[in-house]
Amino acid sequence: MDDTREAFDRIGQGRGCRPGRETAPSDPFPPLGSSLEAMLDKASIGIVLSSAAGRILYCNDALLRMTGYSRGEVMGMNTALVYGKKEDRERFLFRLRESSSVETMETVLVHRAGRPIRARCSSALVSAGPEETILSMIEDVTDIRRLKGEAKLQEEMLASSVAAIALIDCNGLLAYVNPAGLRLFGFDDPREVLGRKVSSFARSPEEAERILEVARANGFWEGRLSVLKRDGSPFDIMITGRRVQDGDAASSLIISFMDITPLAKAETALGESERRYRAIVESQTDAVCRWLPDTTLTFVNDAYAGLFGKDPKQLVGMRWTELIPEGDREGVMLFYRDLACRPRTARCEHAVNAWDGKTRWIDWTDVPLFDEQGRLAEFQSVGRDITERMLAERALEESERQYRVIFENTLVGIYRSSLEGRYLYVNPAMSRIFGYGSPEEMLREVTDIGRQLYVDEAERDAGMRQLEEADHLVSFEVRLRRRDGGVLWGLINSRAVRDEAGGIRYIEGVLVDITALKQAEEALRASEARFFQAFHSSPAAMTIASIDGGRYINVNDRFLEMTGYGRNELIGRSSTALGLWADPAERDALIERLFREGAVSNAPVRRRRKDGRIIQVLWSATVIQVGGEKAFLTTQIDVTELHEAVQNLRESEERFSKAFHANPAPMVISTIDRGVFIDANASFSDLLGYPRELLVGASAIDLGIWEDPTVREEIAKALVRDGRVRERQVRLVTRYGDLRDVLFSAEIIALGDRPCMLSLLHDVTERLKSERQLRAMQHRLASVIDFLPDATFVVDRDGVVTMWNRAMEEMTGVPASEMIGFGDCEYALPFYGEKRPILIDIALGGGGDTGQYRSISVMGQRITGEAEVPLLRGRRRHLQGTASAILGPDGEILGAIESIRDVTEQREMEKRLFRAQKLEALGSLAGGIAHDFNNLLTTIVGFTELTRMELRDGEAAANLDQVLKAADRARQLVRQILTFSRQGETGKRPLDLASHLRNSKDMLRAMIPSTVDLQLSVPNGDRSIVLIDRVHVDQIVMNLCSNAEHAMRGRTGILEVKLDPVELSGMPCKANGKDLPPGRYLRLSVRDTGHGIDPAVLDRI
Repeated sequence: MDDTREAFDRIGQGRGCRPGRETAPSDPFPPLGSSLEAMLDKASIGIVLSSAAGRILYCNDALLRMTGYSRGEVMGMNTALVYGKKEDRERFLFRLRESSSVETMETVLVHRAGRPIRARCSSALVSAGPEETILSMIEDVTDIRRLKGEAKLQEEMLASSVAAIALIDCNGLLAYVNPAGLRLFGFDDPREVLGRKVSSFARSPEEAERILEVARANGFWEGRLSVLKRDGSPFDIMITGRRVQDGDAASSLIISFMDITPLAKAETALGESERRYRAIVESQTDAVCRWLPDTTLTFVNDAYAGLFGKDPKQLVGMRWTELIPEGDREGVMLFYRDLACRPRTARCEHAVNAWDGKTRWIDWTDVPLFDEQGRLAEFQSVGRDITERMLAERALEESERQYRVIFENTLVGIYRSSLEGRYLYVNPAMSRIFGYGSPEEMLREVTDIGRQLYVDEAERDAGMRQLEEADHLVSFEVRLRRRDGGVLWGLINSRAVRDEAGGIRYIEGVLVDITALKQAEEALRASEARFFQAFHSSPAAMTIASIDGGRYINVNDRFLEMTGYGRNELIGRSSTALGLWADPAERDALIERLFREGAVSNAPVRRRRKDGRIIQVLWSATVIQVGGEKAFLTTQIDVTELHEAVQNLRESEERFSKAFHANPAPMVISTIDRGVFIDANASFSDLLGYPRELLVGASAIDLGIWEDPTVREEIAKALVRDGRVRERQVRLVTRYGDLRDVLFSAEIIALGDRPCMLSLLHDVTERLKSERQLRAMQHRLASVIDFLPDATFVVDRDGVVTMWNRAMEEMTGVPASEMIGFGDCEYALPFYGEKRPILIDIALGGGGDTGQYRSISVMGQRITGEAEVPLLRGRRRHLQGTASAILGPDGEILGAIESIRDVTEQREMEKRLFRAQKLEALGSLAGGIAHDFNNLLTTIVGFTELTRMELRDGEAAANLDQVLKAADRARQLVRQILTFSRQGETGKRPLDLASHLRNSKDMLRAMIPSTVDLQLSVPNGDRSIVLIDRVHVDQIVMNLCSNAEHAMRGRTGILEVKLDPVELSGMPCKANGKDLPPGRYLRLSVRDTGHGIDPAVLDRI
């Protein structure tokens, strides 16, 4: 350290400046003496000599070791590259220019490996003029600051620790206690307790003394002690004491202690909790057990033992695999092995051999339990008997299969349609009636029932009005159009299904093709012969009976098939005598209506077959003439299968209820408006932790199940609007406060005449958690690339840009939003103005023109090249790029990445270095000439002054004074030449600036044309004395006036040189980009009436 300071002083005396000393300009490449350089190289702290622009001219070995660079790397490098913060270097340069030296300044430098270095710097400006040189001594204080920080942190941690800590000296007196210890005993001021016997705080001082003796003897003690608070109230603490040795002094004890009164209460509560837990488990109706990973049972409750008809003690120690069917064991064990590898709460359904020899199905909820070291200790399983559910599901499947057979094979068309005129579903018979190949084809092609299927749309409108008024449409005959354009007659029976508000949700109905019947009726009216032919060939059951006694005159074959009678058994007998009417009163009412209205159409009645079976029939009748006598013709359609289908539909709804409760997916039925639960299955209860008894009748809003109740309102509105909601992601709150992410689906169903919401939930909490972790990883990677200092972009294997970081945006002026997603060499446009392959395309393996690069090198997958680009934001720049392929786990190319660095400044710096070397040679030549000229001036000035002393006044004396003034200016010119060559002496001296400017007015007048009016405004008095370099003042004033004269050349004008005092107060003020502290200043300004300076040029001054 001393030898470095000595070197510093030697350089300051010979070449530079220290505070209070005159300075001389230094060479940009100072030739250090061999002994001085050797001494600096061996200095213990870092020493660096740099230009004002930051270029490193010299550094010693200590600095190289400190920063990790080699001498070859550091020479010529800019010091800005090792500063951690740009503003630190600017602050350092400001202080240095203000006072010519910086005694001490701490900053953060960056090691070559990228780690920060805390450094203390002392610097001095060792030259002045255009090329200044800075000498700096740098000391690495990283470890010192770290140790001080750690010590301070430890002190703060001790003071702010929530743990109570105290120090006891060798005499058992309290030497230190932290705030937590004071608060624990009820004290506020440490002076109240410091110096007291520690045993005085114990309920039993003797016990406390014994503990202290044990701790001193063994070096450690841990245990409980009963102590007293400041107010005398007792409490228990847990003490941990350790002996410490402080140098040669006697040993002390440092103890930490904590109030364990809540712990004791917690232990009591824990014991009570364990007893309650065992009581709950024992009283469970579900089977509960615990078992080791080898399937050995360690605990079973009574319900579990009762399942197998054994005592719990008989089962403990058994392997539960012996209790399940042998064929199921391997599959069940595979499930539990997976559960051990991927711990979670999981469910498993499998069969067991019950005590009565029958197979029972159990739904198990299993969770793995781990010890403190994270090893699998055992499993806990809770099982529920689902045998009845399994049997119900199988029965439901069989019932639905039978219903589907009926639905698919009935000859009657069954449908459901919307009020707007679109089928929601149809059965095969319906599609066949209209000539479509399948129900799906009919649903897809028929989008407007009234327009596409009705011959007269008004008939559908009439049917809709009747439905809206009466909710039912019975025996509605209409003309319909087949797919091929043919017309058919249909008989419709339908009903309107309404929602809670009374609006029609949809229409259910059956359609019977009565085209043949209508054709038969028309043929009957046209010709009796054709009538009888149609009568017997009609697919509908038809009869002709006398009016007076109702005796059958004729019946067709279909009627015989429908009733099971032979023709001879019917002719001449009445339907009443044969008992064909299940309710004879129905016949009497229909006959009365027939006589009153003349016809009856499609009246639903019940008829009895010969075998006694009751069938449902649509009965139509009209009065005709047969052989000149009145008779009535009946047409009867057997709709028994239709009624059975409707009944099966009702039974299917009952089966739905069973399937609802047995479904493993969470399902719930609730009201649409407030979400009052009507029913919930076991899976829904398990998901939210509420028993079914607590859910039914309660509102989802009141229970707080929805994290955001407004989401439920939105779902309810969407459900009413669209009729369904599909997989809406929502968050629900369980009974225990946990949040679960679920996919929520819902449909409107009718319970009676009230629409309700049927909801199906799918728990996706774990899946979303995994997705968030993946997105976080991708975001971190994207953030790293986005904040890389080098301009970086990434493309996929097809050359499409996927990332374009901020540095790339700043370099090219192209935002990421305009580049991401584009390929086909679009990324070359900001650099070359055209699409062309660059380094990243070579890395992708697509080839490229390497001739455009000044140099290119390949190292493995990494390719480095340098090129000159002509159009980077309108300027020609030198860029250095590094590209590499991004490989997948199997070595396949997934994409590529390229980083681009602008090295234009570095190349310009190399050019300036070359120019500086030329200037150095020129400076040496100028210095030699100036020395010779200075010798001549010395002779001239000396003899002139001797002559002047011999003359008193007169013209000759005045002329000699002018010669001396000119010689003095020539001497100043020599000093400027020496300053340029770095050989002259410059320095700041007190100068009366106002007087100096007044004396310079004649010289300025001589260099300015007479067309320019020179005005000088300076203050009077002695308040214009400043510490400044006189030569520099003359340079500044003459150069500014020369520029002003040039701006007014060829015309008249005014040139004003003004000096006025200013007072800066308050916060530091900005002047020419520098912060000026408050105080008194002189402001020198030069104004002219010329044309001014071009703004483009002004920016470069």
